[in-house]
Formats: sequence, C-alpha cells, structure tokens
Amino acid sequence: MHSSIATLQEFIETFLYYFEQGSNAEYVSLDKDLFFFIYDKLYDSDHPVPVNEEIGGHSPVWSKRAQVENCRVYTTPWPSDFNKEKIPLKDHYNGSNLIMPFELMDEPEHVNRKSKQDLHLVFEYRKGDKILGIVAPRSNRFYFVHDPNGASFVQLETYHDLLDKVDPEKKPYRHMFGGFQLMQRLTAEETESRLAKMASLWFEAKQDGPGPDGQKNVFHVELAHFSSFDHFKLFEKYAVRNADSLGMNEVEMQMLLDYWKDGDDYDFLTEKEA
Repeated sequence: MHSSIATLQEFIETFLYYFEQGSNAEYVSLDKDLFFFIYDKLYDSDHPVPVNEEIGGHSPVWSKRAQVENCRVYTTPWPSDFNKEKIPLKDHYNGSNLIMPFELMDEPEHVNRKSKQDLHLVFEYRKGDKILGIVAPRSNRFYFVHDPNGASFVQLETYHDLLDKVDPEKKPYRHMFGGFQLMQRLTAEETESRLAKMASLWFEAKQDGPGPDGQKNVFHVELAHFSSFDHFKLFEKYAVRNADSLGMNEVEMQMLLDYWKDGDDYDFLTEKEA
C-alpha cells in the first residue's frame, strides 16, 4: 500500500491492498495523465468495461436532495459538464432554488479537460470477486479522484463573498463542507494555509447577528478517507475542531477516535476494523 498514488504501479498495488481487505479507500490522483489514462481505458471500445455514470460527491448529492425537499441551495464547487446537466431538478420547480455561481470564479490554468474535472472513478466489487488470485472478503469500493479545483478549495472565498451579498430573507445559515481529502495533492504547507483561511472565514460568519428567524451560521463537515497522516492532522485541527456537526462512516469514526486516543503515536497506515 502507498500513502499516495502517482504511478500506475502504485495504483495497482494500493487497490489490491484494500481489495484483499475488502476495505473502503479513497485516493486523489497526483498525476492527471495517470488519471485520464485509467479513465480512457474504461471507455476504450476495444476493451469494454461496464461503466455506470451517476452524480456523486457530497455537494451534488446534497444539492439534489435539498431541491427535492424544496430548499434553496447555494453550491460553489466547480461542476463538470455532467454535473451542470444533472444537478438542477427542473422537473421539480423552475430552477430558482439552485444557485451555482461558478461563473464568478476564475478557472485555474492548471485544469485540464475542463469539461471533465471533478471526476470520481469508483471501482466497486462484490464479496467473493477475484483479481490475480486475490479474493475480496466483502463487498466494497475504491475511489480514485481528479478534482484540481476542489483540492485547492478555490471556491472558498467565492462562497463567503456570496453569503455577504445575499438578501437576509434568502440567506442560508446551514453550511456543509466536504472533499477535504482532495487536499492531499497539495503540500502540507499549502493545505494548512487554505484550512486556516477557511477556519477564519467560519469564525467571522459565526459572529454575524441572527437571521430573521433567529438563525445562526452553523458548519457541517463530512469526513472522508485520508492516506496522509499530516493532512489528516491538519483536517482535524482546522475543520473537525471548528465544525458544529460531523458526518462519517464507521471506519472514519474509528480513525478519529484512535487519533484522539493515541495522538502522534496513532498507527495511521494500519487499517482498522470498525
């Protein structure tokens, strides 16, 4: 197993490590060419692989769900063309409940295949599936992600600027942040700079007076799988400790509890059964 993936060999070895355990894992591609090499292979007509395309990720899924419940949604992660088409639920309403101000953000020059950014490859397998003689002990999935904008939280300032401009009667007071694992493609210094900025903006928002119905700004954080201990510690310091609520699965909860118990002595790279 590798703490990061930059080559095809590292991808195969890391995938097989988690496959053999039947454990969930998520990795961010450190090499966009590697990611799209795998992506193109999935769609290669000479070697067809069953592919099911669907909307995914915290922001798109929650945006759709909130619309179904007739809630107004402000979402700033830069969407792929697929998400631009799939997130709006125009069959439920006239579209006015969804605000996607991505046109207000500058698109970083390093983004390639702009119509296909924010992609998650999800390799699902069933209990008993076999690869190279290795048998999966239970069903699970392995995520491999390409999202250069999400990795840098480029939408952070745009979102908070938007909050300052929204009519108080329409202003959202419940905020959800996710995708922190994407920041593992940055250096620890770059990650800490962005997370410190985020925590500062959260603090400022929490100083705002109550809304028309007494609402206060609250921030919900969705956990995810981390492969870098340094990035996980920064996430715990700036996101977890400043959040009003947390969302996690049983493995992520165990990871957090073990870290709180053992601190820097936590055996981070040993997968824990929850």
